[in-house]
Amino acid sequence: MILDNMKVAWAKLREDNKDESIDFGDTWSIQVYVDKDFATKWNKADMSPKAKQAKDGDPLGDWHVQFKRDCVWKKSGDAKTPPVVVDNFGNEFSANIGNGSICNIQYKKWTWEYMGKTGTSTELQGVQVVELVEYAGDGNDDTVAFSFDKQEVVSLEDVTSEDIPF
Repeated sequence: MILDNMKVAWAKLREDNKDESIDFGDTWSIQVYVDKDFATKWNKADMSPKAKQAKDGDPLGDWHVQFKRDCVWKKSGDAKTPPVVVDNFGNEFSANIGNGSICNIQYKKWTWEYMGKTGTSTELQGVQVVELVEYAGDGNDDTVAFSFDKQEVVSLEDVTSEDIPF
């Protein structure tokens, strides 16, 4: 199944950039913004994960679905491959996808039954970047922002053993 031209956020789609969770296991994920009509139909169809209402004032939209792919198979513990990420031409895409980018989202769905309950789950298969908003960081990076005094540079060529106090 493919969702075309969707606004996205919080793309964590590479091995070095994934959601890490001790409790639930690591996942690759992307948040996809949808309109209220889509969210209502999605939730009525008992799809998992559920469409959730975004925080008030979210500039990207009012509703979103968090598509995920587990990094390992739950039963065997074997590694899964990451979702395919490509550009408009089908070329591998490895840059960070910034919030507000437009992407096509491919997912698979299946129905399940467990302990008398039934539902429909989804798994992220791939992302095609249609319009990239370059990732600019959130201002919370680890770059040191102190101001520093200028340090005088002394040439070691002019230093003799008599200048060293020890």
